[in-house]
Amino acid sequence: MTAMEFVNALEKYGADVLLIAAGVCLLTALLKKTVLKNCPNKVYTFLPFLIGILLYAAYRAVATWSALPFTEEIAATFEGGLNCGAAATIYYIVYEQFIRKGKSKLSLSPMLGGILPDEKCEEASAELLKGAKERPQEELTVFVKETIIRYAGENLTDTELEAAAQAIATLLAALKE
Repeated sequence: MTAMEFVNALEKYGADVLLIAAGVCLLTALLKKTVLKNCPNKVYTFLPFLIGILLYAAYRAVATWSALPFTEEIAATFEGGLNCGAAATIYYIVYEQFIRKGKSKLSLSPMLGGILPDEKCEEASAELLKGAKERPQEELTVFVKETIIRYAGENLTDTELEAAAQAIATLLAALKE
């Protein structure tokens, strides 16, 4: 993928999500280098999405000056937080692919590194990217889940599998658009 294709992927998000995602990216990097530096890689995969949900919920609470984002509007808050995590992950992948290593080939390996064995990350990344292009968005989460199961085996709990599939499907959907 080219840099322009990444920019196009980010077009679907609003300015609020993109700004929060930048904060999520910075906060994730800071936590990875300090407090969470000894955590397993699996934590780093989900961290942007968790921080995204928390920051987006705080943003919505302040913006609406109410508790609605935590009660009646929890689904919208959760969706916005996942979008923040996906956008932050896109920022990170752009950094890894184009700035830090100077590569131009898209890879989901940085995200998959925490949930799959290292030797299977590139192969799984290629399969996920190719398969995402061929499937409609409504089938994406099921496809991602099946692919992760094939590569991870019994290494993930059901909760980790669901969270990983949702996070990766959200990212792939953003890259597709």
